Amino acid sequence: MKLLNLPNLLTLGNLSFGCFSIITTFSTTLENEQKIKLISVFIFFSLILDFLDGFAARLLNIKSDFGRELDSLADVVSFGVVPSCILLLLFNKIDFSINNQSIFPFQLGFELISVFVALFSALRLAKFNLDSSQANYFKGLATPANTILILSIALTKYLQPHFVLSPIFSHPFFLIPFIFISCFLLISDIPMFSFKIKGTGFSENGYRYIFLMGTLLLIGFFHYAGLFFSMLFYFFLSLIYQNKIINS
Repeated sequence: MKLLNLPNLLTLGNLSFGCFSIITTFSTTLENEQKIKLISVFIFFSLILDFLDGFAARLLNIKSDFGRELDSLADVVSFGVVPSCILLLLFNKIDFSINNQSIFPFQLGFELISVFVALFSALRLAKFNLDSSQANYFKGLATPANTILILSIALTKYLQPHFVLSPIFSHPFFLIPFIFISCFLLISDIPMFSFKIKGTGFSENGYRYIFLMGTLLLIGFFHYAGLFFSMLFYFFLSLIYQNKIINS
């Protein structure tokens, strides 16, 4: 069947791991730390398959509107709904009680804000599909990059609790502004360089190589928190990249 060609099968694999992440979020048999570990693995495979489906489509010269729409639908789940679920786990780390009495409506109101990431991710992907100018770079924050950013916060909070920023990462005064900034970046027109390597020359991939080397150093030094700092490094490099786009 043409619909089940290799690129589409890889896309369905991406979607499957996204679904596994969502199921893990609502598991009643796992602690939050275990959930984050499993979700991290599932996101890793989603990212790999998301890269491979496009690579396979180009290699086999299989390009179709169906494949592109399926890819976006998979990304909405893996890189839209899943980061919202991760934020839900972070909100669960907040103590919403007074005199040992939970304030459920208050807590639920905060948790519902996490849904905005899924909504704006869908808007971002629809916008991307209609914008042919994003073939060489992104306008706004790509959904996989946003997922990595949100995951880095959860990994630091749950698996590196003694790090100096860990208490801040589950505080509502950090999380709520962070979510709205994330949503803005998703649909903004700020130029950000793509992670996809093109050719082998440094001139073509300079920003990507610098980002990769910086990420390895940051993770080696700060461990899980290094992934968060690497995304800040990505934003910094993208600001430089923006000047290059404007002046070219």
